[in-house]
Amino acid sequence: MDKCFVIANVNSGNYVNYTDEELKDILGVEYEFVRVDIDDDFLSMAKAEKECALAVVGGDGTLNSILNKIKRYPFKVYYIPKGTLNEKAKGNKRFNSANNTYIGKANGQIFTYVAAAGSFTPIGYRTKTKTKKRLKLFAYFVQALKEYKVYDIPTELKIDGVDRSGNYTLIMYLKSPRCFIFRFNKLYSPDTEEGHLLLISSPGKDNFINRVRIFFPLFRAFFIGFRKEVKKKNLVFTSFKTVDMKLNSETSFAFDGEKKTLNGDIRVKMTPLRPDLIICSPKNAKR
Repeated sequence: MDKCFVIANVNSGNYVNYTDEELKDILGVEYEFVRVDIDDDFLSMAKAEKECALAVVGGDGTLNSILNKIKRYPFKVYYIPKGTLNEKAKGNKRFNSANNTYIGKANGQIFTYVAAAGSFTPIGYRTKTKTKKRLKLFAYFVQALKEYKVYDIPTELKIDGVDRSGNYTLIMYLKSPRCFIFRFNKLYSPDTEEGHLLLISSPGKDNFINRVRIFFPLFRAFFIGFRKEVKKKNLVFTSFKTVDMKLNSETSFAFDGEKKTLNGDIRVKMTPLRPDLIICSPKNAKR
């Protein structure tokens, strides 16, 4: 019987310690289940097996961490979403898609649904675990009030060869119909090699007047959403296959809620994920 290494993040917002029988029901396949901690050297153990799979129990950030660790190895990955937001799973569920076909990469770093810098984006990695466990989804609303700031990120951008350089308060690469719980990307398709890029221009320094100025494009983006591409002075929402981005200083990005620092020349593109990522529903479990 093949082994399945179960990597569970006990700090995820809705962590559940599933029994072997429950895991079998959820995955729909019988394995010899081996439980490992997210910080264990599970990669060495998995590489020692001729055939094996990984079951990731956690949130979007947990999945991101595991996929980046195993990106050179052909392990079958089952994702059991038990985080606070579970944006990747909810986005695919809307399209009745259990498999993930395309993901994003920025200089080799994987993101399954979003890579973003600027206004509000630190919410994912700054919200404390204790707060998420206690307040669940509302923990992010509390943090959002602290993260409503104006950023000024000088960025050289070429979107499929078209120049869109400027100073931005929000840069968001997206392969999802939703982010920050808002279902604003009406153009999303799970099976195409195109992603989408949201750009909101910076009015300058972080002060009250400029926070008022960025409110309107933020409202337009997240509350009204996009049924077609938009290319205005202060707001751009466009599809892309490849973006060449140059940052003049170290910039913090949220990759599926995980903090990554980017600097210099970065190429962002959509690419097939191999092997396939299978998104499971924990509703089949007995508990």
